[in-house]
Amino acid sequence: MVTNDRQRAIEDHLHEKWKRWIEQVYAETVTLFSYRSYYRGVGEITRGNPNVPPSSFFTAFGTWYVTTQVIAVRRQIDLDPQAVSLARLLSNMRDNSGVMSRVRFGAMSGPEEHWQQRAHQTYDKFAGRGADAISADRYQADLDELQTLTAPIKKYVDRVVAHTDQRELTELPTYEDLNAALELLGWMLNKYMVLLKDTSVPSADPVHQADWKAAFTVPWLQT
Repeated sequence: MVTNDRQRAIEDHLHEKWKRWIEQVYAETVTLFSYRSYYRGVGEITRGNPNVPPSSFFTAFGTWYVTTQVIAVRRQIDLDPQAVSLARLLSNMRDNSGVMSRVRFGAMSGPEEHWQQRAHQTYDKFAGRGADAISADRYQADLDELQTLTAPIKKYVDRVVAHTDQRELTELPTYEDLNAALELLGWMLNKYMVLLKDTSVPSADPVHQADWKAAFTVPWLQT
């Protein structure tokens, strides 16, 4: 009995830790999507106004955007033992795959039959129909997908952005690579928010509470 209580306490601690981690991943992923929204919005403004002259400022703006975004993506695939990242979350859950059991997931829903039925149906999508726990292989598959898709970005950050590496990087990541990484992060964020907190995040795209483009409706230079 003591052993069971101790194991339950360990698993409860892990679940609480993972909930804190996914909240951190949430905050950072939403910021990524927010910055992309601003970047795309400025592009729409300048493309829509032929009177905006070419400027080296826009080159710098693009560089700031890319650098900020690729570093943030790189942060989510960090497996350092001290890191809080999506990759660390997945590896931790893989190594403790029995923690997020069907019983634990169901306990986050109300006791009523319709809520429990919904919980079982949702959990089936994670673990497979009727499985009591999610296999380590399923967590590993998500980690593999994350690492594979973000590999060009990781290499670019490690060799060019964070360090000046003597090894020449012959193939640079594209905007398509960056956008694909963001979309995968958004998808995995929703998946693990549901699993760990029974909270859905269907989209990480921001809903701006104020008209941020209003700043561009007045001349910035006074002549």
